[in-house]
Amino acid sequence: MKKRFRFSITAKTIIMIFVFAAVLVEVAMTYFSFSISNRNRDSFFKMADNLSATTAQIINVDDFNEVKTKVKSIYDASVEKPLSDEWGSERWNAYVAQFKEVYNMPAHQRLLTQVKKIANANSELDCIYLAYVDPTQAVWIYLVDSAPEEDACPVGCIDALFEFNKGVIDNPARGFPAYITETKEYGWLVTSGAPIYDANKQVVGYACCDYSMNAVRASQRQSIVNLFIYLASTAVVITIIGIIVVNFTLIRPLKRLNSTANSYDISDPEKTHENFEKLKVGTRDELEDLSYSMKKMEHDVHQKIYEVTKAYEDLAESQNETRRITNIADHDSLTGLLSKSAYNREIEGINHEIDNGELHHLGIVMIDLNYLKQINDEQGHIAGDQALVKLSGIIKKVFTNSPIFRIGGDEFVVILRGQAYKKGETLVENFKKRIDELNSKFDVLSPENTSAALGLGCYDPNEDKNFDDVFAKADKAMYERKREMKERDSERRY
Repeated sequence: MKKRFRFSITAKTIIMIFVFAAVLVEVAMTYFSFSISNRNRDSFFKMADNLSATTAQIINVDDFNEVKTKVKSIYDASVEKPLSDEWGSERWNAYVAQFKEVYNMPAHQRLLTQVKKIANANSELDCIYLAYVDPTQAVWIYLVDSAPEEDACPVGCIDALFEFNKGVIDNPARGFPAYITETKEYGWLVTSGAPIYDANKQVVGYACCDYSMNAVRASQRQSIVNLFIYLASTAVVITIIGIIVVNFTLIRPLKRLNSTANSYDISDPEKTHENFEKLKVGTRDELEDLSYSMKKMEHDVHQKIYEVTKAYEDLAESQNETRRITNIADHDSLTGLLSKSAYNREIEGINHEIDNGELHHLGIVMIDLNYLKQINDEQGHIAGDQALVKLSGIIKKVFTNSPIFRIGGDEFVVILRGQAYKKGETLVENFKKRIDELNSKFDVLSPENTSAALGLGCYDPNEDKNFDDVFAKADKAMYERKREMKERDSERRY
């Protein structure tokens, strides 16, 4: 009779432990590789978008326009305009040399100081730079770069727009949402660019930031390699211990060990950790040692998971701080109302609803404080600020459930939707009544008085194509009201 080939218990145990260890290593490696990579990418995208938007809001637009005007005049007059692909060539050096005088401009020096302060406050940041786009050539031109002098893009340096960024030519307000590039000139970067607006709400340029991904990816790769080595080494140790255990086979403890090992669930590490903590094998031999080794392995992996989780919590805290700074930028420091930047985003959202046919009802209330200049001239700017704060208080009391924006020195806008839109006329009359009551009691320039004109514009889908059309109605109505009030005030005073 032919003898059947059999696996010994030792061989079966070795195979079982090896397969388990290999699966554990593969699952852990796959999970951590994808998880770390995706979270790192998303985190850096959010940081880049938030930082570029914050920089665009706080940058001095007058200085930016002054530098841009000077650079544009030199750029437009240049016959040859080599791209940064030719960095260091004779032709490129001759081109950028034309912009040396820009570095001596006080406006350029102030902008450079400002972006360097922001860059220094963000340790993981590669650089912040300011640029504008030449739509005719589909390129952007650098004005200021916070990078060290030897690495900074010089004033006038030209980069071609990537194909996926050319939408900014037709829609400047789109900006440059965060994206990853890897180029010979600048390396592996996460880049984001936010539009810079002038006083006329026109996009004049972009505030951009770069986060270098090379160091992050290198550290990430090293962490994965270390994890693999650790898990592989642990697998080898477990296999060796398994060979010893076979010599003192104890079926029930072995099944208990196998059951606990099979309960390993990387998606629920706390439950897994609890299961391993409960594992007890009191055989007082190598099998008991194996149980301790497996518990140590799980404990170390659990600790690694905790450390990674803690790192992400720290990153989330940093992101919360960035959001806090952004929230400050979204509110007017004097009145506490929503700021001009928040107003611009509201306009974008409304225009999007109009374009997609989603907007049905919208009211815009335009409010302007009367005699602010006279109050400032005759009573001082503190009195002017008090008048603005007092008016903002009245607006908040009347339009309690609607977003209120301070869009200029003495200009306020209220957006009416839902129930507020339905009660729009009533709210407007309540506001006028409050103002008229104050005007009837006090002189128009009395510190106790508040004089303001209001106009209401309502969206009509048959005649309004965008937000500006509705705003124009409210603005016109406000100025008609202002004229009536000033004529009335003139009659009272004279």
